[in-house]
Amino acid sequence: MLKTDPTILFIESNYLKMRPYVKIDANIAVFSILDGTTLISDDQHYKKHMEFTSKLMARMAEIGGPRCCKRNAFLAIIMGAEYIKERYGIPMPLGDIKCEFSSWNKQCIGSRCPFHQ
Repeated sequence: MLKTDPTILFIESNYLKMRPYVKIDANIAVFSILDGTTLISDDQHYKKHMEFTSKLMARMAEIGGPRCCKRNAFLAIIMGAEYIKERYGIPMPLGDIKCEFSSWNKQCIGSRCPFHQ
């Protein structure tokens, strides 16, 4: 049973807290709230949420660096929406996400970034 709106929880946990180690804890916390579980619950929820977080981190690593908070947030939002739809059956429509910040980031990776325009 969902305790609150997953859209708000997911966006808050990933867009506002962009460091990778925070992202892992935030993802687990959000999904624990959605499932009504804790970090010491003995069930498949913890496993599934860690698998999701691992896939998210792997995708970030696949794109490579240098770091970009916006790119990682966009990836987290997109992959999180897909996960929530798959796991909970809740569609979270997303528009076409394109980065409008590349001119502000001297380390922008340009065409290597899936959100670069």
